[in-house]
Amino acid sequence: MHSPTQPRAAHKSEPARAHHIASIVRPPHAAHWELQRDPTALWFWRAAWDWMRGRAALRPLCLTCDHEFNDRVAAPLAFFCVAINISKDGWPQQVILTGVCEECAVKSDDELMKVGVAGINQRWPLVFGGTSHDVSEDGSGSVN
Repeated sequence: MHSPTQPRAAHKSEPARAHHIASIVRPPHAAHWELQRDPTALWFWRAAWDWMRGRAALRPLCLTCDHEFNDRVAAPLAFFCVAINISKDGWPQQVILTGVCEECAVKSDDELMKVGVAGINQRWPLVFGGTSHDVSEDGSGSVN
């Protein structure tokens, strides 16, 4: 069950009415967005494509370990994704995306989300104001 210390999907409204969402995205979730014609699918896949194209040069690390993503073909089994300043039409102003390697992808979404949100709060504390809230439809925090 979801608890405030282990969020999955998160948001915090800023004084300027900014809306941010963090989630663990696995292939079934992204496919569901596409089937529902959710605008989330478009911006997520655009951000994932940009991440995939740049990883050979940038050599990004896994969300939870020191695994380097340098394979030009194989995609991560999951992503930690933060959409910053989502507009009324569903498009974010910025997307922060981090891959999760095969070994770490077996961890629960709760574990991955806890690490991801802690990292965001450490690097950019104003994004979530140091806190996060579950915004999943059923309150379970589930994104799959």
